[in-house]
Amino acid sequence: MKKLLLACSLVGFCLPAFAETDFCAQVPVNAPEIPQLVNTADELMSVRQNVLNYIEDAEKRLICQTNTKSYNSLVDEMHIAADQYNQLLATYKSASL
Repeated sequence: MKKLLLACSLVGFCLPAFAETDFCAQVPVNAPEIPQLVNTADELMSVRQNVLNYIEDAEKRLICQTNTKSYNSLVDEMHIAADQYNQLLATYKSASL
């Protein structure tokens, strides 16, 4: 029990041993479809919100990852989604100049 308390104090919170069960199964982590091109600022903002929602859900899911490979894979997917959005934003900005 002392080890559990020490581990909890180091990270600032405790995760129960059953963290990968119910809660984790309920957290969806599906990367959004990011188009190659958008025509309006409203479309761009919609894609942005989808990416932000995905990142938020993925961060919740990271708490549940006990396997380093799975954790790193999810972080890589988050970076890919963000990079794709940033590329879309750059394309939109260059087209509107």
